[in-house]
Parts: sequence; structure tokens; C-alpha cells
Amino acid sequence: MDSNYKEGVTTFDIVKILRHILGDEKFESPYQYLAADVDLSGSVTTLDIIQIRRLVLSVEIDFRQTPSWRFIPAGYQFANPDDPLKESFPEVRSFYGLSGKILDADFVGIKMGDVTGDALSGNPGPAVLIQSPQRVRGTGKKKRGTRCAKETEPRTNR
Repeated sequence: MDSNYKEGVTTFDIVKILRHILGDEKFESPYQYLAADVDLSGSVTTLDIIQIRRLVLSVEIDFRQTPSWRFIPAGYQFANPDDPLKESFPEVRSFYGLSGKILDADFVGIKMGDVTGDALSGNPGPAVLIQSPQRVRGTGKKKRGTRCAKETEPRTNR
């Protein structure tokens, strides 16, 4: 999944991050903070915007410090959802001695740089719930994109 860094990352993401930095429009989800911090500095700054802009303009083909996607177990609760970058959160789940089906191994996939959530099929929403064993439409990968109810309102003025 460490390919196509540009998928879903647009100038609209840059605008949303800039508006967040300026205090005009705060992020609504902890996953937006994680998606915006492409340099993994632990904060969302203009340096993140510069890296995203370089990717959008095809000056760079990837983000140097981070993979294209990050994953967090779906049930994870952030201690402070308005400042999730200040805490350590799990990105791996291990299963030992598997002898049957694992039905509760859902992850939230965060597409780095994509604070608007457009990476899969152009759907709005800052996060993608990854579930097994379904497949993402058209990719052949065993993951399915869904959105939280709060995040399904159509976007306007885009």
C-alpha cells in the first residue's frame, strides 16, 4: 500500500490544512491531524503544506518520512481527539496461534496528506474504515472503504 502517494491528495487538502493552521477551520477528526502531519513532526505546520504541495505539483513522488497509508485499530480511543499527535497510538495488531477466523481486526486507514478523505472512490470523509475480508472496489485488495455517518454529508464549494 506504499504506492500512489498522490491518490486523493489535492490542493483542496492544502487549503483545509492552511485554514486549520490559521485557526479559521479546525479539523473535525483526529484522523485529519494524522493525515496532515506528513513529516511526522508531531504537529501540523507549513512544512507539511510544503511537502504536500511538492507532491501535488509532481516535484516529489512520495513523502520522505511516512508511508502513503497509516493504520490504527478501529476501536482505538484517542486520549485527546483534538490533539492526537501528542500521544503514542498502536499501528500494529499481532495474532498468535491462529486457528480460526478473526472478525474484530478492523483498522482505520489514514491516507497521508488527504485530510478530505478522497483517496478511495472520491468519497468525502477524513477516515476510511478498513474491514476484512471484503475487497476495495476495483483494486483487488482485501479492504473495504466506508465512512462514519457524521462524515457523509456532501461537500459543497469545492
